[in-house]
Order: sequence, then structure tokens, then C-alpha cells
Amino acid sequence: MGLTDASVQSIFASMNSGKVIVGSDSALTYLVGLPVYVPYASHRIEHSAQGGAYFDQLLALTDEKSLCKTVSTGAIAAMTLIAGASLWHASKGVSEQSRRIASGLAAIARPAPKKGLEVPRLFSAYRTVAPGLKAQDMPAMIIRDFCASTFAWQCIRSPDARIHDLCGSLLVLTTAVDYVGAADDPGAKRAAYRLAASDGFTHLGGDSVRQALQDMVTACAFMKTKDVLVAASRHWGELGGFVEAAGGGITPDEFILARWWDAAMSPYHRMVMNSDGYDYLMNEAGAFDSFARCATVQRAIDNLIRYSEVVDFVADYSNEEFFNEAFVALSMGGVKALRGYGTSLSCVTDELLRCDCGEPGHDEAAEMSMGGCLWYLLLPRYQAWRQLRAFSAGEEGLASAFTLPPAGRRLQFATQILLPGKLLHGVSWQPLWRVMPSTERPILIAELTRRIVRRCLLIDVWRRECHDSLTAIAQPLLQQCDTLEDSADLRALFSHWHALFDACLQLSGTRVDSHQSLIDPFKSVLARLWGCIVACDELAGVDTEQLYVDCDAAVRRSYTLPVEVGLIVRRAFFGIATSAVELAGFNPYARLTDGIASQCEASGDE
Repeated sequence: MGLTDASVQSIFASMNSGKVIVGSDSALTYLVGLPVYVPYASHRIEHSAQGGAYFDQLLALTDEKSLCKTVSTGAIAAMTLIAGASLWHASKGVSEQSRRIASGLAAIARPAPKKGLEVPRLFSAYRTVAPGLKAQDMPAMIIRDFCASTFAWQCIRSPDARIHDLCGSLLVLTTAVDYVGAADDPGAKRAAYRLAASDGFTHLGGDSVRQALQDMVTACAFMKTKDVLVAASRHWGELGGFVEAAGGGITPDEFILARWWDAAMSPYHRMVMNSDGYDYLMNEAGAFDSFARCATVQRAIDNLIRYSEVVDFVADYSNEEFFNEAFVALSMGGVKALRGYGTSLSCVTDELLRCDCGEPGHDEAAEMSMGGCLWYLLLPRYQAWRQLRAFSAGEEGLASAFTLPPAGRRLQFATQILLPGKLLHGVSWQPLWRVMPSTERPILIAELTRRIVRRCLLIDVWRRECHDSLTAIAQPLLQQCDTLEDSADLRALFSHWHALFDACLQLSGTRVDSHQSLIDPFKSVLARLWGCIVACDELAGVDTEQLYVDCDAAVRRSYTLPVEVGLIVRRAFFGIATSAVELAGFNPYARLTDGIASQCEASGDE
């Protein structure tokens, strides 16, 4: 793909290695040192001179001439140029569609909360779980925990949470390149990133780690190149001619390939999936074969990008960061390519869990998709609740675009039909989904209940046990989600989600009496999450930082449970939480994409 050559590879020849301290013989990612830092327990990250030196070395490599030349002259760079030119050309269009989209996005951007500066906003929330923290110590901890939480929430089968923490520590390098000095800077100095990253370089080893570091540096170089190329393409004279000469606008498969490098997805997966708990899915080259062999697996893994595209859509537009699939789809395919995008993400997870192709890794990929769904929704960086609150409380036209479906029709919008394919759009950016035909409520509730139950249970439990106890809770719950109108009555349904959580644990044969202190925090999070989903009021915005911290702390501490018990608890929690988010008729991802589409479609009518 033009991203590596011999001169670039030689830079990484002497990457860190060491003796295995924690890890099986088959794992290609393992611990070569034991970190002192414990998330939500430690009061600081201890400085590592060696780790800091590694950070400086790798950060410098992102500007190394041979690497930059390779990245800027390869196929991915060419795709980036075409993408940039395609988007600028579309934005300058004089068609009625282009005019409406431009007008609609401008109206949405005006009341949107500004992205950035989430690090200082998190100080008070951190002090509730670890009293006595000093302001100078928290930025590095917040950055490291942010990066590590994505692994902890999505890779729930890892037997050792230190793998998540150290993989997150390594991933900090990409955020140091992508965030510092950007329009949406989180509010931490580069020294905090250096400290946050240091343990990963000294305590994590293995062939996959060295390869991931090479991929990570290459991805960072691409991030820098991408920004330059997209900005430069804006000022070319005849954009239409360039796009036509290149064979047409960027296609969905070209875009997602470039977006993978922009999001550093290759090193992200390589690091953690070659460790204990996931290495059985990987081939001798350290790659996940099922990703290439099963379209439903690929779609689910790509959901980790697509959930980000939804919650980051408006901020990306405001900051002229147009490398966002949802934005590209709207620009290239019109509102029909965006309306339904948010709902399709939930369908991807459920279609994956129905697939019986025999390839390994379906449940594991579904867990990643569910973890990504909740992670992007709760992250203070993206402020999903504050966005929805601002839009639904905006001027009349904007508010109506983001309103919830009416009582009695909510569940009808909770699902749709996915068409075959590995992507979500066809070559001309036509959507690969269709609106679900009107379905009688009992039939719809039965199908959504099946999806909820499948999400909540590990595959062996789902196959072995009778689900009647879960169905008896889920069906009347969905009935009330669809028909209740009073906000207080809807909020009170949290007790039904609690009952479903308890029933999942009981059906899985988990005795929780001796672990109640580690399980109760999940129930608190579920109650507050449900309140945010159905009300999305000012209180939800205020709780943004605390809800994320409390959820992350609960997830991290669950890894101290016996391995099998911890997995059952986490699968039940993420299955129920994402069912509440996506399958109960109040899907915030659908509200965002469909609201944007509706506003763009209506702009100019008034």
C-alpha cells in the first residue's frame, strides 16, 4: 500500500523486547515488566526515564524523512487526495442538495457544544473515586485511562487487565500526534502524554508489539500527511477536473482503508488480540483471519470507527476535519446515505450474532462492537448527551429534526434491514440498508427480545439454557418503552433493566453474593444511563464526566473477579447497556444521524 519500505522498516529493527513475565507461550503480546500504576487507585504515574526516551524517539520517527516520503507517495495518500478533492468539490457545489446540506450543517453547528478541554473537566470526577489526587498528576492519568478504557470495554475476555492498561499506554503516542495543539485539544500538555505513554514502552513486549509500534508510527505519519493533503486540495483550481481524471470521487472501500490508518486501527487490534484471551483467533502473522473471511465480522469491527463518526460528526464539520465516513456519505450520497446510518450500527451487531458461517470470533467481534457503542456514547470528549440536549432545545426547526419518535412508533424505528456486503454503502455511496416494513408490535417485540437475550449471554449459555426467564422480563419492558409517554414513568423502567441483569447472571450460573461490591456499581451505571437515554436533559449533560468515570472504574475493577465470573458479568452488562441504548426505541446514534439528515433535507424550506 506504499506505507512501508525497507528503509522505514530498518528503523524499527531494534524495538524493545524482553523476557516474558506474564503471558502464555502462544501469545505474541505479553508483559515484560509489572506496572505500578493501577487505574482509579493510584495517585500518580511514576516517571520512567527509559519509557520517556522511547516516547521521544518514536515521536521523532513520525517526522523521519524516509517514512514521510513513503507515506506521502503511496496509494493511501492518493486516496486521501481524492477524498479531499471530492469533499471540497461537493461543498462548493451549486446544486439544491449541496445548498441544503451546507445550510443544514451550519444551523446544527451553531448551538453545538465545543469539543475539547475534557481533561480539566474530569478532575472532580476522578477525585470522587480516588480522593486526594493532585491537579498536576491527573492529566497523564486521564489520558492513559482514556486510551486503555477502549481495550477494557471492548476486549472483555482478557484475563489480565494490565494488558489493557499497557496497550492503552502505548496508544497514547497516537493521541499525542492527533490531539496536541488541535482545535479540539483535550487540555493537556505534551509532557502529560509522554508520562502516560512511558510504561507501555518498558513493560509490554512481543513480536506483535514491535509490529504494532511500527504500524503506530506509520499511522501517526499518515495523520500528519492527511491533514496537509486535505487542506492543500481545498485550494486547487479545477477540483471537478481532478476528481474526474482520478476516476471519480472516493469510493467507500477506498475511504475505509484510508480511515483505518487515520484511526490507527491496525496497531490497535494487533496489540491486544495477540495477547492471552484472544491470540487463538490470530494467524501466524498475528492477523485476525475472520475479518477477511466473514462480512459480518468486518462490519462489526468497523463499527469501532463508525460509532466515532456519529458522535464526532458535528465537531468534525465545525473543525473542518472532514475525514469522517458519515460526513463523506452525506456529501457524496445525500441525506439518504446518512438517514438510517445510526440504526444500521446496531443491526450490524445483531446480524453478526445471527451469522452461522463457522468462522471463529463472532461473539468476540460483537463484544467489541457493543463496547464501542457504549464507549463513544459515554466519553466526555464527544459529549453526546450535551449535543442532543443542545439540538433538541434549539430553534423550532432544529428541535423538530432531533425529536424522538412518538409513543407507539418508537420500536418501529429501532431496527432496519441490512443488505449484503462488507461495508455500509455501495460504490456510489447508496446505503446498504432499507427501512423495516411496518410490523405488528408483538412480532417486533419478539424479535427485539431475541436480540437482547443474544447480546447478554455468552454463546455456550445461550445454546444450553432456556431463555424464558429473560424473555418474561424483556417483552413487557419493550412494550412499555414503546407506549409510555411520561418521562418519570420511562425513567422508572431502570428497575426492569436491573432485573434483566440479575436474571442474566442467575441463568449463567454465577453466584454473586460474595462479589456484590463489584457488581452493584454496574447497576448504578445502568440506572443513570437509562435516565440519560430517555430524557437526555440538562442533568444528563451535567453527569457526563462522572458517569464515564464511574462506568470505567466498574469495568476495570471487574477484572479482579475470577476470570469466568468477570466475563459473564461484563457480557451481561454490555449486552444490557447497549440494548437499552440501541434496541428500546431511543437510540441516540440514530437520533444524531437522522436528525442531521432531516435538518439538511428541510433547510431552505422555511
